[in-house]
Amino acid sequence: MNLKQHFMTTAALSFVLLASAGSAFADKSTSASSDDRALAAKVRSQLGTDTSIDVRDISVRSQGGVVHLSGAVHFASDKQKAEQDARGVPGVTDVRNELLVVP
Repeated sequence: MNLKQHFMTTAALSFVLLASAGSAFADKSTSASSDDRALAAKVRSQLGTDTSIDVRDISVRSQGGVVHLSGAVHFASDKQKAEQDARGVPGVTDVRNELLVVP
């Protein structure tokens, strides 16, 4: 094998390795986003079953198991209850409660 063939073979193998590594990262990222969407949906569902709080203005987002609550509630107790409900959902590792109390 001459030097040019060796270089072309090495380049081709490098490309294949980088391409497969990139797709592995993409699959992991897609899986993480899918998991985050599923977790956020579970939290929304849990909040929706709690009749003691008004959840119409609460937004739920998840990233890596950390749930972000944003929006507005009418009472401080609703803010605390929403956080408590979110923490009770399996898979939630932390809750960032950014809900505003707007009487």
